[in-house]
Amino acid sequence: MHTLRKPSATPQPLQPGEQPLGGWSANKFSTKTAPSCMSGVSGYENSLHPIPWAASLQSMRQSQPVAELEKKIDALTASLKAQAQKGRTAPAGPLVAEPVNAGMVYNSHASESGAEPDAERVLPSSEVVDEECQNFRDGETDSGNDVIDRGLLSLEEASQIFTRFFCEINPLCPMVAFSNDTCLQNMRRSKPILLLAILGVSSGSILPQLQPILAVELARQVAERVMFRTEKSVDLVQAMLVYAVWYLKHRETKDIGFNQYIHSAAVMAMELGLGNRPSASPVKTREDEAEMRRTWLTCYYTIQMASTILRNPPLIRFSPYIDECLKFFGDSPAAVPTDIALCTMVQWARIMEDVALVFHTDEPSQPLVEHDPRTQYHLHSFNTRLVEWKENATRSSNPNMLDHMFEIARLFVHEIAVRYNGTSDPNSTPPPVTATHIESLTTCVVSICGALESFLRLDLRVYRVIDCPYMTWTLYAAIVMVRLSDLLHSPLTRWGDVFLPDMKTNFYLSAIIRKLTVLSESDANPTAHGFRSAFKRLQSWHTQRSNSHSIPDLISGIKSSLGKRRSAKKQNSGTEHHAPDGTFSHGLELQTGEVLATPASPVNSDSLFQNRSPFNLDSWNIAMEESTGFEPFLNNVGGKTADGVTQFLGIKYASLRNRFADAEMIGCGEDDAILDATEYGPVAPSLPFGCELEHAAIQHTLPNKKIAESDLDCLNLNITLPAATSPASKLPVFLFIHGGGLVTGASSFPQYDMARFVKMSVQKGFPIIAVSINYRLGISGFLTSSELREAGFKPNNGLRDQRVAMVWIQKHIGTFGGDNQNVTLAGMSAGAAAVTLHLQCSKKLFTRAIAMSGSYLMTQPLPYHAHEESYKQAIDALGLANVTPEERVNVRVNCSTHELYSKILPRILVGFAVDGDLVPSEVAFPKARSDMENGPSSRGNNCKDMMIGCAQMDASICSLLTPQWKKDAAQNITAAMRDILKAHPKEAQEILERYGLEKTMSDEVAFPAVLNFVNDVVGLAPVVAFARAWQGNVYAYYFNERNPWEGPWKGQASHILDLAYLFQNYREYLTEEQQAVAEAFAEDFFNFCHGVSPWPVADETATKDTFPVRVFGPSDERLTAKVDVRAYGGETMRRSTVFDYADKISLDEMLMIVREFGVNASEALLAA
Repeated sequence: MHTLRKPSATPQPLQPGEQPLGGWSANKFSTKTAPSCMSGVSGYENSLHPIPWAASLQSMRQSQPVAELEKKIDALTASLKAQAQKGRTAPAGPLVAEPVNAGMVYNSHASESGAEPDAERVLPSSEVVDEECQNFRDGETDSGNDVIDRGLLSLEEASQIFTRFFCEINPLCPMVAFSNDTCLQNMRRSKPILLLAILGVSSGSILPQLQPILAVELARQVAERVMFRTEKSVDLVQAMLVYAVWYLKHRETKDIGFNQYIHSAAVMAMELGLGNRPSASPVKTREDEAEMRRTWLTCYYTIQMASTILRNPPLIRFSPYIDECLKFFGDSPAAVPTDIALCTMVQWARIMEDVALVFHTDEPSQPLVEHDPRTQYHLHSFNTRLVEWKENATRSSNPNMLDHMFEIARLFVHEIAVRYNGTSDPNSTPPPVTATHIESLTTCVVSICGALESFLRLDLRVYRVIDCPYMTWTLYAAIVMVRLSDLLHSPLTRWGDVFLPDMKTNFYLSAIIRKLTVLSESDANPTAHGFRSAFKRLQSWHTQRSNSHSIPDLISGIKSSLGKRRSAKKQNSGTEHHAPDGTFSHGLELQTGEVLATPASPVNSDSLFQNRSPFNLDSWNIAMEESTGFEPFLNNVGGKTADGVTQFLGIKYASLRNRFADAEMIGCGEDDAILDATEYGPVAPSLPFGCELEHAAIQHTLPNKKIAESDLDCLNLNITLPAATSPASKLPVFLFIHGGGLVTGASSFPQYDMARFVKMSVQKGFPIIAVSINYRLGISGFLTSSELREAGFKPNNGLRDQRVAMVWIQKHIGTFGGDNQNVTLAGMSAGAAAVTLHLQCSKKLFTRAIAMSGSYLMTQPLPYHAHEESYKQAIDALGLANVTPEERVNVRVNCSTHELYSKILPRILVGFAVDGDLVPSEVAFPKARSDMENGPSSRGNNCKDMMIGCAQMDASICSLLTPQWKKDAAQNITAAMRDILKAHPKEAQEILERYGLEKTMSDEVAFPAVLNFVNDVVGLAPVVAFARAWQGNVYAYYFNERNPWEGPWKGQASHILDLAYLFQNYREYLTEEQQAVAEAFAEDFFNFCHGVSPWPVADETATKDTFPVRVFGPSDERLTAKVDVRAYGGETMRRSTVFDYADKISLDEMLMIVREFGVNASEALLAA
């Protein structure tokens, strides 16, 4: 066998216009000529002969015969290309017709006549190879033939995409920097391949159909330039890094390739000298030096990410030059603002590199002893460095992403605790469990939950531009979580003896999958589909592994643990409390000889278990199934358990000195007495037919047990929770305020029973605790006057009761396993109006809000003078017109409940009062917009997420509450509209016509048309107003499921029908399709309570015509739930009429029409 020899001649310098071998163009050194040196055995052996072709290549190129031969080859190539374009098919054949002697091509003594036949044999006749080369050549990018010139997208579209990268994407992972004068045209000339990468990764939300095309184009461009033509430039390095970090897996990719792009970019950067000081690589300007240093830092960061994720040795390690680059961007005038964030990321990567090096993460089998002093020193050192890093990085990064990086790094540091190399032998001796080991395990759980929750907290706009490493690290945290959960159940470890198996594995996996599903279906993030598949596979694997364990043994362990805690509580007679879940559940001998016995403190004072214990759905379901014998006592409060749900009913949260006095909050089980919470408590005095009225609105009844009324003992609440809940569970809280027009309603109504709702939350993997409250109604709740206020009785007692209940929840819900920092305040109808008023509260009493078919724009607060009229009517009804104010107040405070309510209600109107406190001012649509835009932040309320929606025919309730509206409906609405719209008679007539209203119409025909107008003004318009204006995340929905039961509103989504579907109490009366709507509706509520976006928010791009809205039903049209982007029309089943005249007629004027119509109808009734 011959070997290659050293070149026999000194290479000649290149002539102007010439390129070295590595820089030959695709036309000069294509796949057609490349195989000639190694095709066939004969050719391969000849290529190894000591022929000095490599040494004398440049001199040979200067010879006339070779030059002529190259011209002929080019001409022949062009001819073949032209034939292929004309449809001529070349005969199929091998790449090379026969073995070719290398000397035939490169022999300087070859004659011109002898070169042609050899050249013909070298060129392939395969059409496939020619087509592949043609694909490469078609993809070439230069200033005159880029994707814009070729018409793939317009210059305006490219500019929009480039701006999106500059403003939204690059700040999250700032690998490239742009000066203020950078424009698209400059990028096309100076950095064409980087621009192509930017257009590819940024086009998803603007031109999603173009992104796959650009991904293929970019991959081919990089392949040709880097691997085929061996080009080297900073432009190419940056393009590969951008492509890798926001990786686009195109249709021809067989596997994830971001690691290859990162390492290719790093190798090219080293060859370009970017890893050397500028003295070794002279640059032109300070800005050029900054770009080179910035690119090298990016190479280091991405290399470390790929290496730590894949557990490979890194190609680039931290060096003094990298440290110098960090200092350079600290004080250089050439630095840009995004360089600070880049330096923060590099410093984080350095910590990760050191952890990998010290703990041998690329060799997981390397033995580590966690309680070894050296290991302890490193753990302490890394924890200190991470804390210092986070403190210094706070000003330069997105808070959620910073938290994510911190928790991921902390998990990476303590992951050594999960390295358990046990055998599969169940009889083997498990390794010892030390306090140090448990502390690391605790930190792992804390960091996993922190990282995953920071991911779930991200805004949709961030999800759209999130980078691939961030998603990969999230997947890493989930994998460690599954691994840890698996080991907690393993009989080969003793970890289950210390940690109850309560990690929120299924919850987090399901929540993340839902997030990624939304992103994938809306094409919001190109990597979402791939990562969703990865998380689904992980969830499937975890489920299979969980099912393979010994379930009876696990059940036995849980029951044993519960039994020990119950017996300990009885023996200790209240002097000692059992350890909550997540802390040590019973005594355990440690290797150090210490004994941690019950009661015990958490292992780590900063432990997650003190404030947000993880939740494991598998063990939860097991405990629920076995909960029949569980004693539902929490803090001396005894409840009842059935069907996997525990309820504590009738818990008194406040007391009253009299019916108009301020509510005084009371504690919960704070004395030694046992509180019986197995029955509903007394309800507030109200209309005697309130429950029947709501059943009439739903058009289906439920069995109703009559509950006693009480003026003084009505302030009570009900708590429904999964049966396996403990004080350490920290579940989200759903606090519900019932409706009823402020004159009726009670939390004990059967339609408000929360048991099925809570049970379904567990089944869906989003367990919650539901709380429903009673509050004062009617006269004692909302009637006010100057006489009452002068006597010391405040207005809006019902609202104040609700506030006291919220404070009670903040103080006591933790006892029942709820998280007081994760409370969702929800309400229906008038309860929803109260929710929107509580949004203006300055105290942090809830974190999210839900308004179902109601708002303060529908149930508007009235000024004091309007309440004075109602007060005068009450005085007349009681026969107190001729007595002193003091006597009147005394009678109203002390008279019997029956006398007070039978003589007054429902004769007078009561409602919210503008008191300058709970209700700061009168509400109108323009005023509401101002409050929404400025209220939450200026008043200090931390509620930033709101769900608001309406039913397709919410005005149906008017047929029950105000039946007088039906008489002379056409005449009254016509008079009201023409009176309010005197300045717009033409528009008034057009509105009447669009609703099909004529003055001479019969009441039977006119009343439904009037209700359509009322529905649009008081039902739909507030939803649109909040979606367009409220500061925060607004999730709008339309409930369109048709009423399936007999009655006047059968076939329409009537008022409070959505509540009947939500709480699942009518489930057995629904078809499978209707049940699917009910489940989808409830599941979105569970997601919202857990902080998971159930659908896209109505952000600043919302208009009066377009914003994302979730539509539920109708199921008879095979629609369960979908997201629409239209505010009106189509499947939304909503009209745009009241908004079409917004330029001339305000929504407040529309609302005044409804009010005057109601006044006209009432006056006509009184006159009759």
